[in-house]
Amino acid sequence: MKTVEKYIYKFVILHLIFLIIGQYLISKETLAPYLNKIVYYEGVMKDQYSEIIETMNR
Repeated sequence: MKTVEKYIYKFVILHLIFLIIGQYLISKETLAPYLNKIVYYEGVMKDQYSEIIETMNR
């Protein structure tokens, strides 16, 4: 049982290290557009200007 616990501790520590590295990379503003693809879905990275269409609300 000691060998299994040893591997579980190593697994948990390794995942904690990866979590800290991942959170650090996502928090950097210069790397965020390359790591987080949601900005492409929202249209933030587009260089095109779209015409605004106004509608009448009643």
